[in-house]
Amino acid sequence: MGILVDLAVYSASSWDNDITAELVSKTADGANSSNWAKCRDAAGSTPCEDNSVWSMTTSEEVTVQVAPNPFDPQKETSEIKVVAPFDASLETRIYDLRGRLIKNFNSSFTINWDGTDEDNKPVPAGPYVIVVESEQAGKTKHYRFPIAVARGMR
Repeated sequence: MGILVDLAVYSASSWDNDITAELVSKTADGANSSNWAKCRDAAGSTPCEDNSVWSMTTSEEVTVQVAPNPFDPQKETSEIKVVAPFDASLETRIYDLRGRLIKNFNSSFTINWDGTDEDNKPVPAGPYVIVVESEQAGKTKHYRFPIAVARGMR
Protein backbone atom coordinates (compact mmCIF):
# COMPACT_ATOMS: atom_id res chain seq x y z
CA MET A 1 0.00 0.00 0.00
CA GLY A 2 3.05 2.26 0.19
CA ILE A 3 2.45 3.62 3.72
CA LEU A 4 5.65 4.64 5.54
CA VAL A 5 5.53 3.52 9.19
CA ASP A 6 9.02 4.41 10.50
CA LEU A 7 12.16 5.95 9.07
CA ALA A 8 15.57 6.31 10.72
CA VAL A 9 18.91 7.30 9.25
CA TYR A 10 21.85 5.18 10.41
CA SER A 11 25.31 4.09 9.35
CA ALA A 12 25.45 0.64 7.75
CA SER A 13 28.72 -0.01 9.62
CA SER A 14 26.84 0.14 12.94
CA TRP A 15 24.93 -3.12 12.24
CA ASP A 16 26.01 -6.71 11.71
CA ASN A 17 24.90 -8.46 8.54
CA ASP A 18 21.70 -10.46 8.94
CA ILE A 19 20.70 -8.68 12.19
CA THR A 20 17.64 -6.45 12.04
CA ALA A 21 17.17 -3.14 13.82
CA GLU A 22 14.34 -2.97 16.36
CA LEU A 23 12.71 -0.10 18.22
CA VAL A 24 13.66 -0.16 21.91
CA SER A 25 10.08 0.36 23.08
CA LYS A 26 6.57 0.54 21.70
CA THR A 27 6.42 4.26 22.40
CA ALA A 28 9.89 5.20 21.08
CA ASP A 29 10.13 7.75 18.26
CA GLY A 30 11.25 5.73 15.24
CA ALA A 31 12.73 8.83 13.60
CA ASN A 32 15.37 9.06 16.34
CA SER A 33 18.19 6.63 15.47
CA SER A 34 19.17 6.25 19.15
CA ASN A 35 15.80 4.51 19.72
CA TRP A 36 16.87 1.54 17.59
CA ALA A 37 18.94 -1.43 18.77
CA LYS A 38 20.23 -4.69 17.32
CA CYS A 39 17.86 -7.63 17.53
CA ARG A 40 18.90 -9.96 20.37
CA ASP A 41 16.98 -13.00 19.21
CA ALA A 42 19.19 -15.90 18.05
CA ALA A 43 17.45 -15.82 14.65
CA GLY A 44 18.51 -12.19 14.10
CA SER A 45 14.94 -10.96 13.65
CA THR A 46 11.50 -11.29 15.24
CA PRO A 47 8.93 -11.07 12.44
CA CYS A 48 5.32 -11.09 13.69
CA GLU A 49 6.55 -11.11 17.32
CA ASP A 50 7.39 -8.45 19.90
CA ASN A 51 10.81 -6.90 19.36
CA SER A 52 13.45 -8.80 21.33
CA VAL A 53 14.80 -5.60 22.93
CA TRP A 54 11.39 -4.79 24.47
CA SER A 55 11.84 -7.58 26.97
CA MET A 56 15.23 -6.29 28.07
CA THR A 57 15.54 -5.17 31.65
CA THR A 58 15.31 -1.51 32.59
CA SER A 59 17.80 -1.98 35.42
CA GLU A 60 21.54 -1.69 34.96
CA GLU A 61 22.06 -5.33 36.02
CA VAL A 62 22.45 -8.41 33.84
CA THR A 63 20.62 -11.65 34.59
CA VAL A 64 20.80 -15.08 33.00
CA GLN A 65 18.04 -17.65 32.65
CA VAL A 66 19.27 -21.24 32.19
CA ALA A 67 17.00 -24.20 31.42
CA PRO A 68 17.40 -27.01 31.99
CA ASN A 69 20.10 -26.76 34.63
CA PRO A 70 21.66 -29.23 35.21
CA PHE A 71 21.34 -30.79 31.77
CA ASP A 72 22.37 -34.01 30.06
CA PRO A 73 23.91 -33.14 26.66
CA GLN A 74 23.28 -36.69 25.46
CA LYS A 75 19.55 -35.92 25.58
CA GLU A 76 19.19 -32.12 25.44
CA THR A 77 20.85 -28.73 25.16
CA SER A 78 20.69 -26.04 27.81
CA GLU A 79 19.21 -22.71 26.69
CA ILE A 80 21.01 -19.73 28.16
CA LYS A 81 19.18 -16.39 27.84
CA VAL A 82 21.06 -13.25 28.81
CA VAL A 83 18.78 -10.38 29.85
CA ALA A 84 20.50 -7.00 29.76
CA PRO A 85 19.80 -3.33 29.13
CA PHE A 86 19.28 -2.69 25.41
CA ASP A 87 22.37 -0.47 25.18
CA ALA A 88 24.76 -2.97 26.81
CA SER A 89 27.27 -4.90 24.75
CA LEU A 90 28.07 -8.39 26.02
CA GLU A 91 30.59 -11.19 25.85
CA THR A 92 29.37 -14.56 27.16
CA ARG A 93 31.76 -17.40 28.04
CA ILE A 94 31.69 -20.66 29.99
CA TYR A 95 34.59 -21.60 32.30
CA ASP A 96 35.38 -24.64 34.41
CA LEU A 97 35.95 -24.23 38.15
CA ARG A 98 39.71 -23.84 37.60
CA GLY A 99 39.09 -20.77 35.47
CA ARG A 100 39.88 -22.40 32.12
CA LEU A 101 37.85 -21.18 29.15
CA ILE A 102 35.52 -23.92 27.94
CA LYS A 103 33.40 -22.11 25.33
CA ASN A 104 33.22 -18.54 24.02
CA PHE A 105 29.80 -17.46 22.72
CA ASN A 106 30.92 -13.89 21.95
CA SER A 107 28.03 -11.43 21.95
CA SER A 108 25.14 -13.91 21.83
CA PHE A 109 22.09 -13.21 23.98
CA THR A 110 20.39 -16.55 23.39
CA ILE A 111 22.65 -19.60 23.48
CA ASN A 112 21.96 -23.30 23.16
CA TRP A 113 24.91 -25.05 24.80
CA ASP A 114 25.38 -28.67 23.84
CA GLY A 115 27.98 -29.45 26.51
CA THR A 116 31.00 -29.18 24.22
CA ASP A 117 34.17 -27.11 24.44
CA GLU A 118 35.79 -24.82 21.87
CA ASP A 119 36.99 -27.90 19.91
CA ASN A 120 33.43 -29.35 19.95
CA LYS A 121 34.55 -32.13 22.30
CA PRO A 122 32.18 -33.18 25.11
CA VAL A 123 33.07 -31.69 28.49
CA PRO A 124 33.11 -33.83 31.65
CA ALA A 125 30.08 -33.89 33.93
CA GLY A 126 30.26 -31.31 36.67
CA PRO A 127 29.78 -27.65 37.52
CA TYR A 128 30.71 -24.76 35.22
CA VAL A 129 30.42 -20.99 35.39
CA ILE A 130 28.75 -18.73 32.83
CA VAL A 131 30.59 -15.39 32.82
CA VAL A 132 28.90 -12.43 31.17
CA GLU A 133 31.05 -9.36 30.60
CA SER A 134 28.85 -6.31 30.13
CA GLU A 135 29.98 -2.95 28.80
CA GLN A 136 27.57 -0.07 29.16
CA ALA A 137 28.31 3.67 29.10
CA GLY A 138 32.04 2.99 29.30
CA LYS A 139 31.77 0.76 32.40
CA THR A 140 32.60 -2.94 32.35
CA LYS A 141 31.06 -5.43 34.80
CA HIS A 142 31.37 -9.20 35.15
CA TYR A 143 28.47 -11.43 36.18
CA ARG A 144 28.75 -15.11 37.11
CA PHE A 145 26.02 -17.76 36.92
CA PRO A 146 26.19 -21.53 37.61
CA ILE A 147 25.48 -24.26 35.09
CA ALA A 148 26.03 -28.02 35.43
CA VAL A 149 26.53 -30.86 32.99
CA ALA A 150 24.95 -34.08 34.30
CA ARG A 151 25.77 -36.83 31.82
CA GLY A 152 23.69 -39.98 32.26
CA MET A 153 21.82 -38.60 35.25
CA ARG A 154 18.48 -37.78 33.57
